[in-house]
Order: sequence, then C-alpha cells, then structure tokens
Amino acid sequence: MKALTLYKAETFFERLQGLLLRKPLDEHEALLIKPCSDVHSIGMKYSIDVAFIDNAGLVLKVVCLKPNRFARCHGSKSVIEFKAGCAVKHGVETGAHIQIAEFSSPLTGFSIGERV
Repeated sequence: MKALTLYKAETFFERLQGLLLRKPLDEHEALLIKPCSDVHSIGMKYSIDVAFIDNAGLVLKVVCLKPNRFARCHGSKSVIEFKAGCAVKHGVETGAHIQIAEFSSPLTGFSIGERV
C-alpha cells in the first residue's frame, strides 16, 4: 500500500476552511483537523470519509459524509478526512488506533497501530 500524505489544519482559519474550495483529495491523501469534534460538508460537491479520533489515538467512529451534511462524535479531539471510500483502504476504522508522527512541516505522515 502506498504511504498516506496527511495535511494538517490546526489554526482557526485552516480548520474553518478544511477541504472547502480545494481540489478533492486523492486516495493517498488525508486532512487532519485538530482540535475538532464536529465537521460539516456545507458547500462541498463530493462525499468524504471522516474518522473521529480521541486523545489516545483511538478511532471512535468513521462516517461517510455526503455534501451539505453535519457529523459529530462525543469525545473526539481530532478528525481525519479522506476521499470517500478511502479510510478503510488505509486501515482506518472504528476501534483502530492511530499514531500520528509530528513534524514541523505542514505535511505529516501517520501510521496505523494495533487494534484495541
């Protein structure tokens, strides 16, 4: 499997914009939004997979969010957004554990850990 390129959105304005007005992600790209417990797809023209993650890296819930919808998850501290159908291709599903490698660059990578 090809490595996943993970983009970060951490400032207020980066989180506010998210994927809006951006070209769709390819199957090997994702967007980490931190902090975050709820997302919307208002104004988007395509569906996305959204993985809700707690502080320990546990995937609490994964949903496919269609355009012009909202989703939230109690206990979520961050989300990772994928092209629709691609979360599971990268092993991201409810109950999986995500370990995010921190880099000073705006591009980061992450790896899937053991299931809990």
